[in-house]
This record gives sequence, structure tokens and C-alpha cells, in this order.
Amino acid sequence: MALRSSRHFPIRYAIEEEYAATALTTLHRPSTSIELDWARKLITGQRAFFFFGFNDAVGQTFEDIHPTGGDIKWQTSASTVAVSSSDINDKSDGAGVRSVEIHGLSATGEDQDEVILMNASTEVSSSLSYCRINKMHNETVGTYGGSHQGDITLRVSSGGAKSGEILSVMTGTEGNINSGVQYGLGEAGNGYWSVPLGKVAYLTNLTVDIDAGANKTADVVLYEREGILDITAPMDPRKVLWSTRAGAGEIRKNFESHLKIKGLTDIFFRAKGSASSTKIAVDLDFILLDANASGA
Repeated sequence: MALRSSRHFPIRYAIEEEYAATALTTLHRPSTSIELDWARKLITGQRAFFFFGFNDAVGQTFEDIHPTGGDIKWQTSASTVAVSSSDINDKSDGAGVRSVEIHGLSATGEDQDEVILMNASTEVSSSLSYCRINKMHNETVGTYGGSHQGDITLRVSSGGAKSGEILSVMTGTEGNINSGVQYGLGEAGNGYWSVPLGKVAYLTNLTVDIDAGANKTADVVLYEREGILDITAPMDPRKVLWSTRAGAGEIRKNFESHLKIKGLTDIFFRAKGSASSTKIAVDLDFILLDANASGA
């Protein structure tokens, strides 16, 4: 018996061939999902990251974007840091936040983190020393669905005097301090981040939200500063990565070129408003890679 060829049954064979091709293609994830693989940590040495920050009272001269306003005091040497709360319920056996986790850079710029137990308004110092703080967030709480009940401040350790430079702050938006589970944000709103040693960041997009009430506008600038461990002249200057003048409302920027930021570089937002107490929030997304994986 002779074998039947596709030319004798063109429609049937065309359908079978299309099905086979479809079956093969469904075994492979489309290339556009690489961002999802980054986020799921499926690609060695690569990870999706972001940071956000806000300042509810930006004035008419430039200042950094973080909850307490004013200018950041950039550290020129590593030191231990200390956390404290403005509320008595934020302690190791309390109803608020019981412990926080901090992420930052060591004296030589490597990424490191640790968990610190809270003791209400008493400063509790870290075990490790940091030259930069990148993130601070709740680790454990004492109430189901709860958060910190006061403002959590992270400073340079000062022997309990709470006089060290402020490095990071967790505030709240729902209700007032000590208002049950409705207060704390659970993460610090710092509009700055530092790329660790051995890493490279590729910026993907940013969002800036400017309070448009009462016809307010703002100038907002995203800066980088390389060589953060170099503290004697000549040193690297800050350089503009992106800016907007007299912006209002929500502004979005996609970095189609995936702007590259080297290791040991600060990334930070500064802004000034057209009127006092202008509310500004920022968000920056990026991909963090091992330097050798990026070809740097």
C-alpha cells in the first residue's frame, strides 16, 4: 500500500502541520517575558529592583526627596546605625513592629543586611557597619495585619543620644501615630539608592507624581554620583540623568536604552516647588546585574 502524501489531502495535512508547529512554539516562553524571569530570580546574577520616595513639604529651593525633607547627609565613612520609634508599641514584644530589616553597603561597598529588634523610643544599634542605607522595612509585627505604630527613624549610632545623622525614616499615612493597624507604611520612603560593589544597574523607567493642587509645579532632577568611597579630591561630581522643569501631575519616563549605572554609584532625586509644601513622590525601576554578567 502506497503512503499518502500531503498533496492528496492538502487541508488535513496543513492542519496537522499547523498543530505541530503550534505545539512546538508553546513549549517555549516568548522572549518578551525576560523581565518576569528577572523578577522571579530565574536568571543567575540578575534581579528586578525598584525604590520609591516622597517628600510632602518640598520648598522653593532644591532639597532631597525623603520623608523628613532637607538635604541628605551623605556618609563619608562606615559606622554602625541605630533604630528607634516615636511610639511605645514598637518593641520586641509589642503590638506594633517588633523588628525591622535594613539593607545597605559595607565599608567596602558590598551589599549586606540585618534584622534589628525594636525597643520603642530607645535606640538599638546594628551589629554591622554601613556606609550607605538603601532600604528599611518591617520584618515582624505584633498584630495580625499590623505595622509600625510610630515613625521609625534610622540614624548613625550616637550612644543612645539620638543625635546621629538621619539616614532613613518609615512614616505612615493612615490615621495618626498609635492608631492601631492603620498607621505605618512598613517601608522607608527614601528617594535614593546606592549600587553595591560588583553590581551594575540598568534603569528601565521612572514615575514622578507632583501635587497639582493650587496650580503647583516643581523642578525635579534625578542625579548619579560615581565613586562613593572616594572622599578626597579629586572626586567624582554628581551628574544629571533626567530632569523636568515646571512639571505637574504624573510624569513617566521609559529609559529605552536601559541607562547603565556603575557599581559604587549613588542614584538620588532632588526637587524644588513653585510654592512651599509641594508634595512630590518618586519611583524608579531598574535591573540589577552582577558586573561580570553585564560585560562591565
